[in-house]
Amino acid sequence: MQNLLWIEDDVKRGLASLAGPIYASFCYKLDIALNATQGITKILSKEYDAVVLDIRIPPGTDKRFRNMYSESNLNKNQARLGIEILHALFDPGNSSYKITKPDWVSAAKFGILSVETENEVMPELKKYNISHYQNKSTKLSENSLLELFEKILNQNDGI
Repeated sequence: MQNLLWIEDDVKRGLASLAGPIYASFCYKLDIALNATQGITKILSKEYDAVVLDIRIPPGTDKRFRNMYSESNLNKNQARLGIEILHALFDPGNSSYKITKPDWVSAAKFGILSVETENEVMPELKKYNISHYQNKSTKLSENSLLELFEKILNQNDGI
């Protein structure tokens, strides 16, 4: 069974239906992180075959993420802590959150599901060679998250 991580704060408020097809497939073990602290903790403690994260997530309890959030006037839209996780993993020199990147982490295992438009996030994603992006629009199908994870997994099968 492949391990998947979804870093998304709106799971409890309306996006839970996106996880249903993943659970129903019986092919994957899905972990969910509701904030930046939980997300980075899970990334550092377990190997994942694919990770999908939101850009606008709350800080959680970690003091470093809370400081970044405070500097953005407590606005998760401005804080963009999902991008900060990517900086910490793929460009530590551009991050105030210093970690040792786990060996399993590669850009090919990451994708984005966010309300930002492609134009808003692609410059950052291109820097890290992250090619999988899905806009979190009202037109998301029930299978959108599963399809995004499967695109990431299929890309990695070809490597």
